[in-house]
Amino acid sequence: MHSKKVTLREKPLLHNRKSLYLDFYPPIVHPKTGKMSRRLFLDLFIYAPVRFKVKKSGELIPIYAEDSNENHFREQHNATSTAMANHIFNEWRNKLFKPEIYTEFERKLLRQKEL
Repeated sequence: MHSKKVTLREKPLLHNRKSLYLDFYPPIVHPKTGKMSRRLFLDLFIYAPVRFKVKKSGELIPIYAEDSNENHFREQHNATSTAMANHIFNEWRNKLFKPEIYTEFERKLLRQKEL
């Protein structure tokens, strides 16, 4: 039996952004298309830093935009999108690796939801 694996990944986009998606191995049945797929795009993105600021301690602080208001907005956006992506990642990980935590009825409901 193959070991199952799911990883949260980023794909570069235009305008200094990155798309968030789940990478599965082996492939799973895609919930929307019904076809086998290794990737599930989450319709979430984060901003990539345009540069880094170095603190006296040597810590790197990402700067997402030159305008401080825009930078704050992008930091908040990244935090929210990353939290949502991690939540979805954990749901899929639980679904793939912990089927024993579900009752037979819950498994049937999950399967119907997938279809």
